[in-house]
Amino acid sequence: MIPQSFIDDIQTRTDIVEVISSYIPLKRAGRNFKANCPFHGEKTPSFMISPQKQIFHCFGCGEGGGVIQFLMMHEKMTFVEALELLAKRLGLEIPEQRQEKDRFKNVIYGCLDEASLFYHKALLEGLAAKPIIAYLNKRGINIETIKKFRIGYSLGRPSLIEYMRGKNFTLEILERASLAISQGQGYRDLFRERVMFPIFDIRSRVIGFGARTWREGDTAQNT
Repeated sequence: MIPQSFIDDIQTRTDIVEVISSYIPLKRAGRNFKANCPFHGEKTPSFMISPQKQIFHCFGCGEGGGVIQFLMMHEKMTFVEALELLAKRLGLEIPEQRQEKDRFKNVIYGCLDEASLFYHKALLEGLAAKPIIAYLNKRGINIETIKKFRIGYSLGRPSLIEYMRGKNFTLEILERASLAISQGQGYRDLFRERVMFPIFDIRSRVIGFGARTWREGDTAQNT
C-alpha cells in the first residue's frame, strides 16, 4: 500500500498549472487559469485551474479534482500510473516499488553468497581439490588465504544450477546473478572448471566473481 503521506507530498510538490499546460493551452484569468475543457466539447472556456488550491474544475461538465485526477482522466491512466508519472517528474520513486527492488537485490545477494559457499566447499572437499590447491599454493595462495577469501572451484558436475535449485533459487534469479546462462532449451552453469574468487563489497556481501583457469590453454572469466 502506498503511504498517504507520499501521495500528499507528490501533490504538494507538483505544480498543477505546469502539468495541465503541457497538455492543453491555458489563459490567465486573474489569479486562476482557464481553458476549453478537454473532457467535453465547448466554445467558451469553462475549465478553470486554481494554482492556490492546486485543483481544476469545469463549470460546464462538472469534472474536477487535483493533478492526479486530471492525468487519470486525460491520459486514461490508473491512479498508480498517474502517481508514477508525477513521481518521475520529481525524481522520486514510489516506496512500494523501492521496497520491491530492495527485496529483489537481497535475493540476488543471497544467491551469490550461497553460490560462493558451494564453490568454496567444492575446492576444500571435492575430488578435484588436491591438484587445484597445489596449483594455488604454487601461486602463493595457501589454505589460510583460501579460507579467508572464500576461494572456490566451479565444478562441471554436480552443477551449481542443481544445487541452487535445491535451495529454491529460480533459473531467472541465477541468470540475473550471472551464474547461469540459457542454452538451447535449457540452462547451464556460466562457470565450469574455474577457480572462483568472490568479489565482496564494503558490507562483506558477495557481488560477483572473478574466475580463472588452472589449466593451460583456457581463458579467465569475470562477472
